[in-house]
Amino acid sequence: MDKTTMVVTVDALEKVGLAERRPSSTDRRARIIAVTEEGARVAGRSQEIVDRVHREALAGLPEGDREALLRALNRLVGDALAAPRRPSPAGPPRASAQEVGLGAGPEGRPGK
Repeated sequence: MDKTTMVVTVDALEKVGLAERRPSSTDRRARIIAVTEEGARVAGRSQEIVDRVHREALAGLPEGDREALLRALNRLVGDALAAPRRPSPAGPPRASAQEVGLGAGPEGRPGK
């Protein structure tokens, strides 16, 4: 998130009472963004909603498929997606069909 977006976001959270800026105890130039009690309550309720949506979304998968999907997603978050990559001048890197698990179909085209 860039600085401008961060400031606008914190301003909005502060305006509705979900966060507040506090002076740093170690650096007089810095401000600490703290969650208010109301912010913590809203965050807790939001997490409950997210957890319910995840449960409902995964409920249609058999247990083994659900576990495989969650393992794969956790691996992505822990490995490939954990640290943002800097874009190259040529643009973002593209994954091959084999890298995304599609393999090659007839005539060398991606397939399932």
